[in-house]
Amino acid sequence: MRCLLDANLNPEGSCLANKLGADGASPKDILTLILDLFQGAMGTVPLTLTWALYHVSRCPDIQELARKDLLRIMPTKDSRYYESAGRRAELLFQASNASPIVQAILRETLRLSPPAIGNGRINSKDLILGGYLVPAGNMIVLQSQAACRLEEYFERPLEFIPDRFIHSEKYHKKGGVNRPFGFGPRACIGQPFAHGQSTLALSKVLRNFEVTYNREEVGVINRLHNEPDRPVIFKLDQIPY
Repeated sequence: MRCLLDANLNPEGSCLANKLGADGASPKDILTLILDLFQGAMGTVPLTLTWALYHVSRCPDIQELARKDLLRIMPTKDSRYYESAGRRAELLFQASNASPIVQAILRETLRLSPPAIGNGRINSKDLILGGYLVPAGNMIVLQSQAACRLEEYFERPLEFIPDRFIHSEKYHKKGGVNRPFGFGPRACIGQPFAHGQSTLALSKVLRNFEVTYNREEVGVINRLHNEPDRPVIFKLDQIPY
């Protein structure tokens, strides 16, 4: 609340609190939205990173390919993110500044092991969906997790293949299926924040460590979010250069 009040003291500012206040939102509504943004990111970003590390730990060739790209961007273990390329850490929120291989790993993770089953909305008016009348006031869930595992949309859908998001021309693909953050005016407001956190954390780990997992295969249990059904314990071997 103190940070929110500080933002209100600067009406010329461009932060989210200023923009919402200018649109007439109350301090309580602004605080609720900002807390929801952080709470959502704290729940989904660690899960996405866990699943991403789990998948790359089982694909050492993909991990090595990512590390080769990251060594180009961060030549030493102490390189500050993308500072060597004239970029600062906050610019990781922009997709154009990140390693394309790391981004592909994250996108494939969100396709195969998303933190949630999909997106839900309550329709405000009667709709015809797939030939069925859906009266107003019902919850409609877009099951993107199920759709992303269908051969109709993705070639070899149960395999972890980040390359499908780098060289898409080699793979059968239909657009508009993998939408973990939703789309349009109701898309997740925290997408840039979550993307920046995930990209930064995964880049630093893969740059500085070889990640392995030598235990039993991990399944999924849904507790609002898709969590591992058992503890996932990685072994991290430090890269010497």
